[in-house]
Amino acid sequence: MYYSLSALAKRLHCETPPMVDMRSAIMNAGYRVSLSHCQEQTIKTNAPNNIVWDIMRTWIQTHPVVKKNIKPGSQALKLLEKEPVFIADFTRRNDAMPPSRKFKLVRFPEHPKNWGPMAKAKRK
Repeated sequence: MYYSLSALAKRLHCETPPMVDMRSAIMNAGYRVSLSHCQEQTIKTNAPNNIVWDIMRTWIQTHPVVKKNIKPGSQALKLLEKEPVFIADFTRRNDAMPPSRKFKLVRFPEHPKNWGPMAKAKRK
């Protein structure tokens, strides 16, 4: 299982938190977190769902959502109406970014220009 930060933000109609801030908040809560190989902006963590949603609700308290964009009775409204039980600490940690990012290593390299299937080989 992994969490996509953009999918969490889309569900709540809010601004996507930076990866460093989200990782720091989870680590400050006492849980482990790592990057996922599936997609960009995804994380794996042993934090329960309610902690992840409380971190997102705490993020929204400092980065408010435009309420007129949320339909009445929607899942986003139900999630936003619930007060966070756990208040996240977004203080950035030095170990929140993996060492590969410090060395500017690319995690998802782009394919070369002519990569992929080509036309069938012809006889000469």
